[in-house]
Amino acid sequence: MNSPHHAEHNSEPLSPEQKTGTVLHAWHQEHAKTMADFGGFDMPIEYKSDVSGGTVQEHLTTRRASGLFDVSHMGRFEITGRDAFAFLQYALSNNVAALDRPGIAQYTMIPNLQGGVVDDAYVYFLNKDHYLLVVNAGNRTKDWNWLQQISLGYQAKMVDLSDETSMLSLQGPASERILETILRERGNLYHLPEPQRNCFSDVRIDGIPMRIARTGYTGEPVGFELFVPAESTLQTWEMLLEYGAGASTHGNGKGIVPVGLGARDTLRLEAGLPLYGHELSDDMPLFSVPIAPLAYKQVAGKNGIAHGILAAMANERTQRERLRERFQRPLEERLIKRVVYPLAVMNDDLTGPGKKPARQGYTLFLGDREVGVITSGTAVPLWKFDGNTILSSLTEEQQRRPIALAYVDADLFPYDPGLPSSHWQVLTIKDPKGSEAKGILVSTHARATAPYIHPVIHPEHPRITGSSSPEQTNGDGPKHYASVQILVGKTSNQNILRQRESLNFIPSENTPSRLVRALQDSDAAGRYGEHKHVEAFGHDAPDVFYYQGTGFIGWVEQEVVSAFQRLLKYREIEPRSISGQQANETVFSGMARHKNRAKVPGTENQRLASVMTHRLGYGYAHPCKAQRHVCCSSK
Repeated sequence: MNSPHHAEHNSEPLSPEQKTGTVLHAWHQEHAKTMADFGGFDMPIEYKSDVSGGTVQEHLTTRRASGLFDVSHMGRFEITGRDAFAFLQYALSNNVAALDRPGIAQYTMIPNLQGGVVDDAYVYFLNKDHYLLVVNAGNRTKDWNWLQQISLGYQAKMVDLSDETSMLSLQGPASERILETILRERGNLYHLPEPQRNCFSDVRIDGIPMRIARTGYTGEPVGFELFVPAESTLQTWEMLLEYGAGASTHGNGKGIVPVGLGARDTLRLEAGLPLYGHELSDDMPLFSVPIAPLAYKQVAGKNGIAHGILAAMANERTQRERLRERFQRPLEERLIKRVVYPLAVMNDDLTGPGKKPARQGYTLFLGDREVGVITSGTAVPLWKFDGNTILSSLTEEQQRRPIALAYVDADLFPYDPGLPSSHWQVLTIKDPKGSEAKGILVSTHARATAPYIHPVIHPEHPRITGSSSPEQTNGDGPKHYASVQILVGKTSNQNILRQRESLNFIPSENTPSRLVRALQDSDAAGRYGEHKHVEAFGHDAPDVFYYQGTGFIGWVEQEVVSAFQRLLKYREIEPRSISGQQANETVFSGMARHKNRAKVPGTENQRLASVMTHRLGYGYAHPCKAQRHVCCSSK
C-alpha cells in the first residue's frame, strides 16, 4: 500500500463490532423503549410512548410532520486526490461525471465483478478532486477493503471519517420549515440547498459547521440529512427536537419525534426501497431491484468495474420491460432470473388489503409453481386521504395494511388495475407452518406528491378511465387499446422524423459535432420553416429561425384535454403544458418586465445583459447576438 499508485489512507477503519453505539448512544438508552444490535451498533428500535408513541406513531408522524433519525452508524469515506473522480467512476455503478458542480450527490451502488452488489451508497461531490461516499453500517469494513482492493493504478486518498462526523436525518413535510426557522434565527450561513433532490449546502448554526443535503431513505418528497461534527451531534439533535416540537400537530401533539429502526424499516418498505441483506446482496444482480436505473448510467467510454455485464443486464431489463410477456428469452438463460417487486397482501376476494403480514422468508407460488420469496414484509400504518388526486387532503383517520417486497421470477409482472382480477397473476403466500394468503405484485405501495407521500391501497382504481369513445367497452372493462395504438404510432412516426429524416438544430438536443454546429447557421435542410425578422438585430439582419412545436404536440395536448374531461367530469379543461421554450420565455419575460417596471412610456425597453435565453418577438438579448443569428430555443 506504499506505492503512489494505490489509494492511500490514514488508518484502517474500526470494525463495527468494536463499537457499542453512536455518539447519541447514551441519549438513546435513556429514551428508547427497546434497543438492539444493527450492523454492530446498539441502536434504538423504538422510543418510549411519552417520547414518540412507539413505532406506529413514529411512522405516522414522519409522514404527517417530521421524524428525526440518528443514522450516524453509516460509514463515511472521504476520497481525494488527482484520480478521485476516475477511481469513483470505475468503482461505482452510476455516472460520477453527472455530478458536474459541487453541491450535488447521487445514489449509486458498488458492484462486484459478477454484477452483484457489494453495497449501495451515496456519493457527494464536495469540490474538485474531493468526494464523500456514504455506505451502510454493516458493510463499512467490507466496503473499505473492497475499495482498497480495486484501487490499484489510481492516485487517490481514502480516509474513514465515520468517527469524526455524525449523520442525522430529518424527514417529512415539516422538515423544511423546521430547518428554515433554525437557520433564520441561529445561522450565519443560512441558505438551504437548492430545492431539488440530492442537492446540498454547507451552513453554520451557532458556529457549528454542518452540511445539509436533500437526501434520505424514507421516500418522503421533502427530507434532509445533516452531516455534523461528532462533538456537536447531541447539541444539534436536541436543537432539532426543540424547534420541531411546534411544527405541526396530530394525535400525540408533536410535530417532530425521534424515530427508531422499526419505523425506519416500515417507511423504506412503504416507499419500495431496498435494504442491503434483504433486496440487495453480492449474489443478487444489480438490476434485480426497481431502483437500479437510478443507480446505473451507461456512459460511452466509461470503463467501470463489471461494465460489460452491467450493460448487458441493463439491455435485458429494458427489453423485458418493453416486451413484457412477449420477451422470448427463456428464464434459465437470462442474466436477471429474478426481480424485486412490491407485493400487496390481499384479502380472499381481492377487494382490499388482507389482515396477516407476510414475513421475510415466506414462499410464493403461482399455482403449483414456486416463483419467489418474501425479502421484507410487515404491516405498516397510514394516514387516510380525502380523495385520491394531488388536491386530496389528509384526514385524522388511520389504517394498517400488510405489504412486502418480493424476489420473484423475472417472467412475472405487476397487475394491471384496468383489467379485472381474472386477468391478474394472483400469488399464494405460504408461511413455514403452511398457512396461506393471497398477494399481487404491484408497481408501488406509495406515491410521493409534495408535501405528502400518498399511500396506494390495492386494488387501485384505474388512474385513467374512459376512452376516445367512452361508450366503447368490452367484457374486460374500459377499452384503451385503440387510443394507445394511435399514440404509439404517432410517437413512433415523430421519432423517425426527428431522428432519421431531419437534421436537429435544437441546441439542447443536437450532437457536439462541428458539422452540425456549422449547419445550424444555414438550416440547410429547411427544417424550420417558421422564422421572422427581428428588428432588434438591425434592418439588414437575416431572419431568425426558431422552433415552436409541431402538429403532433398539439394533438397530444387535445387528447390530454379529452382525457381529463372524462376523468374529472368537467366540461372545460385548460392544460398548461410547459415546454423548455415556454419556460425560458416565461422566466425571461418576467425578468424583462421587472427591469422595465419604471419605464417612461414611448421610450425603448432596457435590455438585459447576457442571458442564456431569448424572447424571439422582441430580441431583448441573446448570448450570441454578436453573431446576428439565433438558431432555436434553448431548452
